[in-house]
Amino acid sequence: MSTVFFKLNPVMNKEVQELMRLEGYTSKADFFRFLVKFFKYHRLEILEERKLKQNTDELKNILLALNKKGKLDNLPSLDEQLAV
Repeated sequence: MSTVFFKLNPVMNKEVQELMRLEGYTSKADFFRFLVKFFKYHRLEILEERKLKQNTDELKNILLALNKKGKLDNLPSLDEQLAV
């Protein structure tokens, strides 16, 4: 396990202590361990959202191109497609 030393200015220290009190943390070490996990989780979530948007945009472009070529004109109804 690594040891990390850093200094918080008085304003930041007051904010950290208030958050610790609200969230029920008894030590700054536990609080900052939680923050690392929290950051990692939200970073992964943002990357997944970005990937989903790219894939959605790509699908939209493919469907627009197919529609422009008339390839989507003779599709079965939605009920027929879902019945399969």
